[in-house]
Amino acid sequence: MYAANAQAAALLAEPYVSDAPEVEGPIRLADARLRVEEVPVDMRERQGGESKLAGKKALKVVLTVGATIFLGRRVLRRLRR
Repeated sequence: MYAANAQAAALLAEPYVSDAPEVEGPIRLADARLRVEEVPVDMRERQGGESKLAGKKALKVVLTVGATIFLGRRVLRRLRR
């Protein structure tokens, strides 16, 4: 989840070109030279149910996020055009 000013909100509202918006969003903000601040969040143990990220889906998420970080700004800029 993001807390953003109007300039950041406009950047984050544009369609994402990768399958990893949690990586692409901060890259967009950094490219715009906006300040990004991470704050701690208290997490609790899951009370029930199962994670939606298991097996092949978990591997796909790891590979997608890794590729987005690795390919980074250069590829994302080309895809957004």
